[in-house]
Amino acid sequence: MHSPIKNKPDLKKNFGSGAIINSNKGEIAEARARKKARQADKERIETLENDLGEVKALLKELIGKL
Repeated sequence: MHSPIKNKPDLKKNFGSGAIINSNKGEIAEARARKKARQADKERIETLENDLGEVKALLKELIGKL
């Protein structure tokens, strides 16, 4: 069973779990898009860090051969 939260028409409280549920589909879609963008940024940064580590290792190897 859900109960509306005072002064927050889009939020409802679930009595069983105590969870706060947002019923505004637009806000939910925006939150999911933000989460997806953050994840993409995180993956991009990890890829760049790995690539930079490889370049660094290759430079060290090259300098060692001089």
